[in-house]
Amino acid sequence: FLQLWYHLGKTLADKEVLKFAEENKMDIVSMYPGVVIGPILQPNLNASSALILNFVK
Repeated sequence: FLQLWYHLGKTLADKEVLKFAEENKMDIVSMYPGVVIGPILQPNLNASSALILNFVK
């Protein structure tokens, strides 16, 4: 079982924003970056960082 917490959080947040925008008659824009690069905040290597690490080895 893959635990894709970032994806789950992004999906749940987007659903709430869409709901809020619809209720308040607002237009919104969602940004989906192709890749996010930066320091790793969790103790384990995440999937995207592991992919980059394996690529450069």
